[in-house]
Amino acid sequence: MIWATAVGWLVFSEVPGPWVVGGATLVIAAGLFVIFREHRLGIDRTRARRAQTPSKA
Repeated sequence: MIWATAVGWLVFSEVPGPWVVGGATLVIAAGLFVIFREHRLGIDRTRARRAQTPSKA
């Protein structure tokens, strides 16, 4: 997204409007939220695995 905006600005002299900036901000924020949530779930899963007692099979 950053590269596409940079190329549009440098090659075509196209300045992104407020809707483009707002949409990009929303998409970036959603991506960061997903990364944070998945990282958090990974930590919780690791803790749960360590807390389980091994089976005696």
